[in-house]
Amino acid sequence: MENYFEDVCKVLDKLTDNRKKTFKMNFKSMLYFSTLMNRYRQDIIAKSPPDLLVKLLGFIGKIKGINFI
Repeated sequence: MENYFEDVCKVLDKLTDNRKKTFKMNFKSMLYFSTLMNRYRQDIIAKSPPDLLVKLLGFIGKIKGINFI
């Protein structure tokens, strides 16, 4: 679970240009977080937004080649 939170920080760094910009929840950030949540599917499952939406967005993110590491 510790790795999940480290990866959340990596996603935030990627989306905010190393915390120089303000975080905005838009389609790009939804793709990144859905990809992250799908990576840690054994540890965390979304309740809101629905899990099906997280799976779908994570799949789209994977197809687009989203990588935050």
